[in-house]
Amino acid sequence: MSEKTSPVIPPSKALLAAWLIMAALLLVFARDVSRQADSTESPLLRPSTTTGAGLLLGVAQSLGVVKARESMQSAVHFVYDNPLMLAGRAYQVNTQHETITAQANDPVASTEATAAPVINEPNSKSKPSSILVIGDSSIQGSLGLHIERKLEEYEDVVVHRFGQHSTGIARPDYFDWWDKIEELKAEYEPDLILAHWGDNDCQGLSSTEGEFLYHFNTDEWDAEYGRRIEDITRLMREGGCDAVLIGAPIMRSKSFSKKIERLNTVVEAAVTKAGGLYISTWDLTSDDAGDYMVSVEFEGKKRVIRAADGIHLSVHGAAYVADGICSFLEDHFTMVPLESAE
Repeated sequence: MSEKTSPVIPPSKALLAAWLIMAALLLVFARDVSRQADSTESPLLRPSTTTGAGLLLGVAQSLGVVKARESMQSAVHFVYDNPLMLAGRAYQVNTQHETITAQANDPVASTEATAAPVINEPNSKSKPSSILVIGDSSIQGSLGLHIERKLEEYEDVVVHRFGQHSTGIARPDYFDWWDKIEELKAEYEPDLILAHWGDNDCQGLSSTEGEFLYHFNTDEWDAEYGRRIEDITRLMREGGCDAVLIGAPIMRSKSFSKKIERLNTVVEAAVTKAGGLYISTWDLTSDDAGDYMVSVEFEGKKRVIRAADGIHLSVHGAAYVADGICSFLEDHFTMVPLESAE
């Protein structure tokens, strides 16, 4: 009895399949390739790469691939921002500083902040010596690293950093930043805290127990998220500590940018109300027309400032934004560069 053998795919067909897959991927990511080509630094390569990328993008648009990809991304964002609710139950959000009780399917009863403990007034022009940098994956990654390095260039400053990817203020059931901040403050005793959240927060809000509360892009969401930012800002400021919140930058996706812009508006108002300071990174990452900026010249080099996802900062972009953040801090606090001190 002869043994059965698996069919052998001719090398020519395998090669053709590989080329077809590569061509399909190039069409799907044609817009990304075009943006990357526009930011090419080499004067020899740029004309040819820009022309080729432009032709590729044109083909992808004519075939409807670009529109299909954008539609798919919109669908994913919709599902992400609108979780399924099987039932509307009562919820209770408890923190050390406030208790909010409501119904998940009821409108917000009041936009007034609950009572907070007595804390220090904004302490601008103080000279921080212990700085804590906290936040999401941007702080865990390049942005946080470059902020830390930049802050270490100031006189008599000790910097501590803690970042946790995929976290924010919207889902305390996933990661409780209130508890973590209390833990970090007790360990490092900072007199200035820099915080960055937002990239992961354009979604429905949940309570600490995991109960879904409000959909994003609603007045109820704005009011509740604002209260949380006020509350966490007051927590950071307790004990004479200054609090600075770093806003999220413009995003490559226009739909995501609109969400971030709305979130930033809520954050800025809430931080200011709670006595903290707000740093906008929107203008830093926008071009002269106010659109998403692909590349920037910084420290003698012109390079892309964002990662391939159009959300996170590249190494070059992180260094550039960190420099802008520290310029803001120099305007509001006594920050003496080491070279000046010498």
